[in-house]
Amino acid sequence: MELKGSFHSEVELSDLFQVVTLGKKTGEVKLSNNGNTENITLFIEKGTIVNFSSNLPIIKVLKERIASGDLDFFEALKFVFHYINLWNGGKFLFREKKLSNIEKLGNLDALNVIMDYTKEKDEISKIDLEKILDFNSKYVLSKNAELPITFDRDSWNILVDILSGKSILSSIFLNAHSFKSGLEIVNSLVQKNILKKKTEEEVISEESEELKAEVKTIPNEKINAFRELLTEIMGPMGEFLVDETLEDLEVNELPVHLANEFIEKLLDKIPETCLIEGESCKERLKNDFEKIIAEEKGG
Repeated sequence: MELKGSFHSEVELSDLFQVVTLGKKTGEVKLSNNGNTENITLFIEKGTIVNFSSNLPIIKVLKERIASGDLDFFEALKFVFHYINLWNGGKFLFREKKLSNIEKLGNLDALNVIMDYTKEKDEISKIDLEKILDFNSKYVLSKNAELPITFDRDSWNILVDILSGKSILSSIFLNAHSFKSGLEIVNSLVQKNILKKKTEEEVISEESEELKAEVKTIPNEKINAFRELLTEIMGPMGEFLVDETLEDLEVNELPVHLANEFIEKLLDKIPETCLIEGESCKERLKNDFEKIIAEEKGG
């Protein structure tokens, strides 16, 4: 038996699972978003959900929490359906088949899970999901927090994860014991001014600093060694060629990936008539520069 189609809400999924549950079917229900980039599979045995899998790290985390005893199977499945709800529709495919090598995490009636998930979804409808779960937002501690502040374990862990740079959604899936309670915790942190959304300027500034930290540069002592070499060959003019070329590249320090462009631009500033012991200054300087920075370029 095979069933496939599209869904726009839990209504269509309820219809699908009604057939599977009441018919006590065994097989796999594959769910995917409309772009087919995110996939979740529910394993069914005699009409009950016994396990799930996904290509999404955020869903895999739920299984790790089940294995550690931190989250029960029923709540984990509700997390899964809440995530599916964020797709705003998708596709389903049920194939009746014998399950092999599938660990049983439990035996849950899919209709009961969906009914409880739907009830929870209705209860959190007053929370602005789009605002709270904004994947691109970063948060910092606010100086205007309402005092006193008390935290339970889930609240504290969620707060720490958010401040470490994890998304709101990931922080909830990693720590909350229900999707609803996780949303309520985050909503409370925002409403009490404990968390403040970073401005666009703050985010850009941080990203710029992180990018700078990631860029490998030629050590200043090696640039200075080349500067001294230039000065010996060309006199005072050589001393300024390095700084002038760095200005042309709009950098204060020389990134390794710009080394070739740097030496080419610098050599363009040296007259063709410049010779060292009958040899072209340009050729000699290029070779000397390569020797000086060879280690940094992996030579």
